[in-house]
Amino acid sequence: MSKPLLTFTLLTYNQQRFVREAVQGALAQTYSPLEIIISDDCSTDRTYAIIQDEISQYNGPHQIILNRNETNLGIGGHVNYVVRLSSGELIIGAAGDDISLPQRTEKIFQAYIKSGKRAQSISSDMVIIDDKGRQFGMHRIIPSSLNELSLNAFVANNGGIYGSAHACAKRLFDFFGPLPDSVWHEDIVIAFRAGLIGGIHIIGEPLVLYRRHDGNLSKPMGDLRSVKMFYTERKSRALDYKLVFKAWLADIATVYACQPERKGEFDKLYDIITKKVDVISDEIAMFDTGFINRTRLLKRALYQKTDYKTIRRRLAMFLAPRAYLEYIKLKKRWLLRYNMKQDIIK
Repeated sequence: MSKPLLTFTLLTYNQQRFVREAVQGALAQTYSPLEIIISDDCSTDRTYAIIQDEISQYNGPHQIILNRNETNLGIGGHVNYVVRLSSGELIIGAAGDDISLPQRTEKIFQAYIKSGKRAQSISSDMVIIDDKGRQFGMHRIIPSSLNELSLNAFVANNGGIYGSAHACAKRLFDFFGPLPDSVWHEDIVIAFRAGLIGGIHIIGEPLVLYRRHDGNLSKPMGDLRSVKMFYTERKSRALDYKLVFKAWLADIATVYACQPERKGEFDKLYDIITKKVDVISDEIAMFDTGFINRTRLLKRALYQKTDYKTIRRRLAMFLAPRAYLEYIKLKKRWLLRYNMKQDIIK
């Protein structure tokens, strides 16, 4: 049986320090037939020139499509444009500062076939590396004994999927249409759509070297250097999560129009997500108010029986931001050490 065409997409923006390795990882994919779309979002550094240099030396079997946007489209808009360029049954996503292992596309295709093509979103674990390529931990989405993430667990965790290690079926875009152009967490919107009409599949082995560095969009909060920068980053994330949650509600409505028999399931999801919109709206409001109003918002959250973890986090974040930053740094270090110990045990 002949294999279908798949699409490997590498999206770049101002990643001249790391993009050569990212391109090499894309070109080294063992799956065939494969089209590779490398698209730069109007970088202002040498990113695109490095890509051109690397592509000029390639003489392998994959079809290469090279694109450079005339203006910066942002993450959501860039993904939408690249999807329109793609022809593959599956779209494998990659970022210009990470490295995909050669077998990544092959493993994703095997998982897709094993699921009976039900898996519309497929992600893998990742090895975390620093800006010099040194490995210092593992990122796992769920325990490796499982291979599917339920939609309820996905929503409860506000996603948890990383675009650098994510692939999806192109038919998601045929069914739901494009993403909101301004969305940052495009991976969370896509995976939610997959959970609505198919499945969210997890490959319990690392297929990506995920780079943590100062320029990461998704850098841990503990890497932020000042309280002002911390507040700016948190507010930006909160605004984007509100956009994500509203996209989830719109996608539920789209599926419900075609599958009204799932009303009970969708009503529960709608209620959970609506509450998330309310919580994130309060958090956004805290960034634009003084101490007294923040205290009032926290008090309201307490009376509304918002979960204890959320209240505790808000108190720490807004009343003792420097201490909160130090706590996040220590927690990150502990988790990395724990993961490395677990790897040694295995």
